[in-house]
Amino acid sequence: MGSLRESFKTNINSANEGVIIALTENRNNDAVVEIGQDGEEKIVKEATYPSFKLSYYSKLNNELLKVSRKINNDALKKYGVVSFDKLTKEQKDEIALEVFVQVILKEWENFQPEKDGVNLEYSKENAKRIFGDPAWMKLYDYLSDKSGDHDNYNQEIVENSAKN
Repeated sequence: MGSLRESFKTNINSANEGVIIALTENRNNDAVVEIGQDGEEKIVKEATYPSFKLSYYSKLNNELLKVSRKINNDALKKYGVVSFDKLTKEQKDEIALEVFVQVILKEWENFQPEKDGVNLEYSKENAKRIFGDPAWMKLYDYLSDKSGDHDNYNQEIVENSAKN
């Protein structure tokens, strides 16, 4: 077990701007390697894998507090209720997705949701469409969990990653 700082101090910049969560175990393609005349291997095309930039789902995330309050208030008006507990599960899920798309998910790279090998351009509209699809619920849940995992925004880990 490390020091208190090592265990709990949060990198506030990363919490707000986001960190890259790379799904390296989910390659889009393998690297292409050729053997040169000298017998040395040479990578001619790098393997790619999807990555997602996520801000911290925490009260340390300034945008989260501001935007989620507005989204929640707008939803209460839309559904004609005065309290969040009067919303249905589906309505609460819709609000959670809106917060995720508007605040938590900052961007993605090399995300190929179809078998065609084409990267889907990041946009809030594409994110809402993809993560609103039940077929992508497992990825949405995984990324939501990662956005709330302090280890991804830990000061020591972020500082050590920057040095490498």
